[in-house]
Amino acid sequence: MENKFTEYYRQERQYINDIQRSLAVNPIEKLIYYKPGKCAGTSIFRTILQPMGDWIVKIDDEREFGQWIKDITDEEMDKYFSFIFVRNPFSRLVSAWNDTLRPRGHTDFKKFVKEDVFRGSGYRGRRSYHRDIPTQLHFQTQSGLVEVPDGSKNNLNFIGKVENINDDWEELCSKIHIPHVPMVHAKNKRHEYGNYKDYYDEETIELVSDMYRRDLQIFNYKWS
Repeated sequence: MENKFTEYYRQERQYINDIQRSLAVNPIEKLIYYKPGKCAGTSIFRTILQPMGDWIVKIDDEREFGQWIKDITDEEMDKYFSFIFVRNPFSRLVSAWNDTLRPRGHTDFKKFVKEDVFRGSGYRGRRSYHRDIPTQLHFQTQSGLVEVPDGSKNNLNFIGKVENINDDWEELCSKIHIPHVPMVHAKNKRHEYGNYKDYYDEETIELVSDMYRRDLQIFNYKWS
């Protein structure tokens, strides 16, 4: 059997925050959580899933995670229940800017989108890109976690949405047979940003639509 997905996840990447950084695996319960930045990952993983035990993430135990990623095959991965929580790329990008860059003085969102995110001139430079796709945790594509470059999707069993997180979380708990712990949202109170649509103009809408086209397509999001 061809190991299309597992070889993709094993690729050596010379840029920060690679795909492995966004994988949380539970080999005992056969669960995989794809954890894109700015999609309630702290609330879901650190405060609920991880305390239940048996989870492995690269940032906490690189040796143990490295052994798992080295040995896993596509056939074995098919035995896992895999899930992801995603977010509208337009609101996700505003949230990422608001929490990570706005406090550092990057106060112009449109300039940030045009000059930093899509040209790599500001936020950690070109190391944050691979083939013109953002790789930094908070800006990487969500679709890039669950499909290989040719568009083939892995064995994704459940897609939850941040916009419907309470209901989707309750449904997921039922599916993977864990106690339903109500979601407690971790919020950054330094800056409230209101409606994300207020930060865009036609040019930035087009830029984000193009960069995150696959996110919009496979997770059924749109601007309006």
